[in-house]
Amino acid sequence: MWIEEILKQRRAAQTAVDRPNTDALKKAREARLKEIEMNAIIKECIVYLVFVLVVYFISYQERDRRSFLFAQNVKNQFFGGKPAFKSVRLVNL
Repeated sequence: MWIEEILKQRRAAQTAVDRPNTDALKKAREARLKEIEMNAIIKECIVYLVFVLVVYFISYQERDRRSFLFAQNVKNQFFGGKPAFKSVRLVNL
């Protein structure tokens, strides 16, 4: 039957397979490990860059003009010193 012929061909093909070259496999493994490490380094750099950009934009965004006085007053209340302003009043913006 034709199935037996296919099985014979597969068996013949399996016996003809040579052993893999260990030096080439070792070099391929080392190259792949270097690629994995480089991908991890690139991802870490991108995450760090995004973090720095977020901190930059938060730090330098436009703020209320009175925020410095408010922060100074809070600092003076905890650590003593002259208050930044004498009284606090609500202002409708």
